[in-house]
Amino acid sequence: MSIEISRRLEYADRVAVQQADQAIRKDVVRALVELITNSNDSYQRMEDAGIPNEGRIVIELQRKHVNAVLRVWDNAEGMTPGDMDAKVSKYGAATSGFKEGKSVRGLWGRGLKDSFFGLGHGSVSSIRDGTFCRCSLSIDNGKPTYQRESDRRATRAIKKQYELLTGNGTVMEIVISREDIRLPQFDNLRRCLERHFELRAIMGNSKRAVLLRELDAKGKVKSEVSLNHKAPSGA
Repeated sequence: MSIEISRRLEYADRVAVQQADQAIRKDVVRALVELITNSNDSYQRMEDAGIPNEGRIVIELQRKHVNAVLRVWDNAEGMTPGDMDAKVSKYGAATSGFKEGKSVRGLWGRGLKDSFFGLGHGSVSSIRDGTFCRCSLSIDNGKPTYQRESDRRATRAIKKQYELLTGNGTVMEIVISREDIRLPQFDNLRRCLERHFELRAIMGNSKRAVLLRELDAKGKVKSEVSLNHKAPSGA
């Protein structure tokens, strides 16, 4: 039997949205699990390399009549423009370090994209070694789109704006633009995150400080709690 043509299989744009819907299921908690895990993986890579870190992960929610905002940020490795192109713009690539044997959870570069497309759209902003870069993820006319701005020096004003005052770090922000998705109440969200089986090891890790904040309409902190998980003691 002769082969007339052999080429890479192409996927329709709608597959990315369908995959996001199947993975996230319009669930804010599922999306946050992916973003929190991304931050934790970055800290874990630092620890594996013997690099000191704060281990802080901050989750922020800001309620609005439309386009509520979810934000997860850390002071971990940060990303260069090349890192951002490799890790954020590609769907399904092995980007976390799991494949190379690092002690992280992630395997396929899908969780972050699924979270964004499953809830709406958003941006990833990052500082590494004094350079600031920012990209956006959105669905434009049914097509999943990645756009990265030109990188620039991380000025004091930029560091203050993104609360990355100590150096490197990443801010992942999702705008919940899909009309059929609602933010859970603050206390319910806290309980769901603390009890989620995929987050127990992170919440119970003494090297992590995970904060949940609710912001008011002006972006000021309205409520803040530290998230923890304590394994039940044996009988």
